[in-house]
Amino acid sequence: MNVVDIAIATAIQYHNGQINNHNAEPYILHVHRVAMHVRDRGLDDDHQAVAWLHDTLEDTSLTVNELNRLFEPRVVASVLALTKQKGQSNEDYYAFLTLNPLAARVKISDIVDNFSRNHTIQDDATRLRMAAKYSLGLDILKEVV
Repeated sequence: MNVVDIAIATAIQYHNGQINNHNAEPYILHVHRVAMHVRDRGLDDDHQAVAWLHDTLEDTSLTVNELNRLFEPRVVASVLALTKQKGQSNEDYYAFLTLNPLAARVKISDIVDNFSRNHTIQDDATRLRMAAKYSLGLDILKEVV
């Protein structure tokens, strides 16, 4: 299996049964859309693998040790970069991502998918807060594209 196949299997295993809080769909559908957006942008296999894995450390029981066992350091470093730290501001998070272009390119695809579904958020305050967060991210990351 290549790196993308391993990442797909890992994402499916660890996101199994998770539901998106904002629209009640299986969470793996978001991960799939992000990965397809990355692929459609013509980005390489490492980008696609990171797209499949982009939320695993933050939202599942997958550990860094397991990632290190399965993937090359470049992939692991990018997944780690995409894992927002508790208490980290959005500005600092996006600025940090600019230091890892692979992670930043994947985050752009993540934001594009999140923004495309923002209208499904029922709570007005949450929808506006998320739109501001996504806009900030695109503004900061646009230089990395």
